[in-house]
Amino acid sequence: TRMPAPFLIALLTVAALAAIVASLSLGSSGLDAPWAGLASGDPLTRTIVLELGYRARSLYELGALDQAAGNLAVAGRRFEDARALRDALLAENPADLESRTHLSQIYACLGEVARLRNDPAGELAWFQRAFELDQALVREHPGDGELVED
Repeated sequence: TRMPAPFLIALLTVAALAAIVASLSLGSSGLDAPWAGLASGDPLTRTIVLELGYRARSLYELGALDQAAGNLAVAGRRFEDARALRDALLAENPADLESRTHLSQIYACLGEVARLRNDPAGELAWFQRAFELDQALVREHPGDGELVED
């Protein structure tokens, strides 16, 4: 029998979170614990990492929809959850370009939510983080026209 899609998504999410908890509890120094499989091409680890990235992207998109609908509290929580997932991925692989570029977008959205909430200090802090990350990405990848354009 086929597993229903929501059940499969929940199962992958639990597996991904278990991998993060295990890696954090074992002390992380690059690619140790369950993340070591990523370097060796372990399919399960690769699936978990892809699922976390997909979940972060989905939360980001849902946050954008909530923001457009004026539901700033929910949007802020979704952007924070997306940020936490990207931070977890970057803790294990700091060179993950996709997570770094997405994190910059998330920071900018958090800055926009802060602006809409009339929180100038939060707005400045989040946009500053986005700007600094963008600058670092351009310095590290000067030939990448898409990064330079952003």
